[in-house]
Amino acid sequence: MNVGAMKKRFTIGIFFIVLAAYTLIFPHFIRKELVFLPSWATVIPEEHTAAPADPGDLVPFKFSGKFGYISPSGMLAYSDSFLSDAAVAGDFFINYSNVSERLVMQDQNGRILNSIDTEGYPFFLNERFYVISADRMTVSEYDEEGEVLWTVSPGAMITCADASSKYTLLGLLNGDVLLFDHDGTQLFSFFSTESRYSAVYGCSITADGSSFAVVSGLNPQKLIVFQKRNEKYSRIFTSDTAEQVRRNLYLDFSRDGKYLYLETSEGLAFYHTVKFEDGMKPLEGRIVYSSIASEKGLSYVVTHEGSKALLNVYRNDIGSLADFSFPFEDFFFYPADGCLYVGSGDTLVRIDIIEG
Repeated sequence: MNVGAMKKRFTIGIFFIVLAAYTLIFPHFIRKELVFLPSWATVIPEEHTAAPADPGDLVPFKFSGKFGYISPSGMLAYSDSFLSDAAVAGDFFINYSNVSERLVMQDQNGRILNSIDTEGYPFFLNERFYVISADRMTVSEYDEEGEVLWTVSPGAMITCADASSKYTLLGLLNGDVLLFDHDGTQLFSFFSTESRYSAVYGCSITADGSSFAVVSGLNPQKLIVFQKRNEKYSRIFTSDTAEQVRRNLYLDFSRDGKYLYLETSEGLAFYHTVKFEDGMKPLEGRIVYSSIASEKGLSYVVTHEGSKALLNVYRNDIGSLADFSFPFEDFFFYPADGCLYVGSGDTLVRIDIIEG
């Protein structure tokens, strides 16, 4: 038998055994309602791989220097190693070098769609496609045909960005906060004079664009929330943050916009966006990923602590439901309807969530 094939089977087998043993020895049953069950594990090869697949029903992944798409049944549709990095969305990807002068857009099977002459870096927000310049002074939005929709150079380095389906929110190093419409028209600007040092360290906007929040300044550092009322955005809440942090902070709204979450040294501070009652969800480590659902949906937070990635599953109306620990190096996490996709090392595994 081929040695490579034996190694591949052995790796998958070990991964499955460890994961299944963990699930059985530490069963994740919550009030007999929720079970996490490993479904399959697939080794992602080092070499380029492509196979015919129906578009639109594939899961994008990126970890261990590789990226691609896999079907819900575990069939690998496309994989490759990235040059410097890769921007991967549901419909297309861009594999780019550190000094790219052209960005090539490719579909889920690797076919070339379009190319863009630019020295910037691509990224996605809410499935919208942007390119930021190497000096972070200019950002442009593109459509799926590779055509520029709008470009803005706000006059200072861009420190953070977020987007809804209609709006784009930017925070700048000089402390400015700017909100743009879908065509690049500036709708709102804000600058806080309440701190000794001006800079924006985090920003987030709700899915419907009705509210947005920023972490602004130092000495003191402020959490500021704005809401659209009578077609105008107004400040509705301001609070000093618990710590003074000189780096980008995790800041995000829940999917239904009812809660706002802010990273702290103790975990996730959260605020009800109507009453602005606050609370704390204790977590270990620094937050690296989250998916915050509506009140009765499953939410996920991944933190980095030492050499481990810690995954916490919870519901806002119940609290924590389960905790998982994975090696942090090259860790990947992607939640989908009824399941989770987790990658570590060279293996990608699907975990089904059974509610009964």
